[in-house]
Amino acid sequence: MLANLDKLSYLALRQHFDFDYIQSKYRMTKSQALVFLDACVKRKMIYKVEPWVKDFIVDQVEKHYFTNVMLRIKLPLPPTDNQRLILSRGRLVSSPKYRKWVKEAEAAWNYEVKKIKQEKGIDIPLIEPTYEKQAKFEIAITLPDKKTDFSNYVKAIKDFFTGKLYKDDKWVNMSVLDPVKVDRLEAGFEIFIWIEKQEKPGKTLDLFNYGDID
Repeated sequence: MLANLDKLSYLALRQHFDFDYIQSKYRMTKSQALVFLDACVKRKMIYKVEPWVKDFIVDQVEKHYFTNVMLRIKLPLPPTDNQRLILSRGRLVSSPKYRKWVKEAEAAWNYEVKKIKQEKGIDIPLIEPTYEKQAKFEIAITLPDKKTDFSNYVKAIKDFFTGKLYKDDKWVNMSVLDPVKVDRLEAGFEIFIWIEKQEKPGKTLDLFNYGDID
């Protein structure tokens, strides 16, 4: 159950919620919804909880936790935007550093995809996001130092997954989980991939009866 989620997985679940749906059905803002969710998960909810609040929490978590499989894949951090391209004979081309990273990242990606297939029997689909059905992914970034701006990596990461997770990144929203960590030895990023299960398990979810998520 959710007690087994670590902090990063919970943050990804939290960020993945469909807030347009929440606002239309429950008439609450995104910030209000997150406050309620955190309060429930951390067991700090006030004694009397309105039934509609419980319905909202259970509805949203079941929607994402029981009807989807969450995969986490860790890959090396790409070069920053100003290191990706170099000028060669009057035109911009991929830098040797960027090409080396792509090769290493693709090897790591292929290994993880094969492992997921063998251990979980899951094929990661190639989706086609549209304006009407936009795609959403969460990434957790660990920087090598505090001087680097994490936003300088997002473009390279989105480009990398073109042809792997989606056919085109035009309608892909890739958000960075907060907080961003700093660790020179562990620098890299994790992407959280949600894949819909074929059948919803016959389980019920008691959000008010499990341990805290630190």
